[in-house]
Amino acid sequence: MYQEEVVIEIFEWYQSIEKRLLEITNVIPFSSEADLKKICSPRLVPIMVETCSVVDTLFRDLMPENFQRPGPKGRKMTRNGANIYDYYRELEATLHLGETKSLLLLGKPVVLCPFKNWSDSSSSPMEWWKVYNRLKHDRIKSSKEASLFHCINALCALKQLMTKIPAVMELSLRFSWVQTAGYNPIITIEEITKINISKYVAYSEFFATFLSPVIWDTPDEIRPVNLRNHEKLIAHLGRLVTKFEHET
Repeated sequence: MYQEEVVIEIFEWYQSIEKRLLEITNVIPFSSEADLKKICSPRLVPIMVETCSVVDTLFRDLMPENFQRPGPKGRKMTRNGANIYDYYRELEATLHLGETKSLLLLGKPVVLCPFKNWSDSSSSPMEWWKVYNRLKHDRIKSSKEASLFHCINALCALKQLMTKIPAVMELSLRFSWVQTAGYNPIITIEEITKINISKYVAYSEFFATFLSPVIWDTPDEIRPVNLRNHEKLIAHLGRLVTKFEHET
């Protein structure tokens, strides 16, 4: 799908956004989800807009060149006219983003699922995407909606989407997202490029993203022993499940 130089640019783009967000979080302590929603700053606005813009671009590249919207008045569309609801209808059956989860690696462990409310209807939109749309149209009026919590979810969404692109995952070892855990690197790369079946974890400064959908909703439910490269996960959670816990 992408040439190597384009994939490198995508990784560098992600790292740049993550670094800028780290500069802010280095002076703001992580606390509860409610507190993170209260932390807003004009400095978060460009981070939010840029992050979601990359998400939008990657989705658009994954779309078929032509598609038809459902319903009696469904129009024939090209990918350039696609919106977030089109992305859901055309891509979610393959990507399974609504089931994809990440563990926040800064501060108190929190399981994030930014695409949890993703659907083909505006009745249950993702809040961070709604904020992005409002910021696109009026940054000044909507700037107070760019909370730290929304920025973290948007960045998490970007990383999760990147893990669904085989060409991106082929270079994930180079950028230290995935560790071989003692396996042959060729075998590791072969596994992690098979979307939604890998038992590996993709790590960045902010997130440990599970490459396969998991049922864990809280940090206490996470079973690191079920995952190949679980060392960082164990260190952050401060525990390794026992054989008995694994079997149950």
